[in-house]
Amino acid sequence: MGGEFPYLSSPKPSNYFIFILLHFSDLNLKLKNTNKISIISDTHIIKDTRELGILENENMKPKEVELAWKELLDDSEFSPVDFHSILWNW
Repeated sequence: MGGEFPYLSSPKPSNYFIFILLHFSDLNLKLKNTNKISIISDTHIIKDTRELGILENENMKPKEVELAWKELLDDSEFSPVDFHSILWNW
């Protein structure tokens, strides 16, 4: 993806692009396994993850946050990316 779309080649922009497509188009009706789309681990999500006690590490890395949310929601009906807007606006 990085060659043709260099601005979408890192995890945060590519996940956010998919998030926008899922929530503001009818694409979500056509995609499968949307539960595999990770939460977008920006500074807001990292702070909220700490505030909620999901992880308590002061210097947590974005990948740690992604994995924690994935494990937390693994057997639920929710996808980690479903919580992005809620947490970002919290």
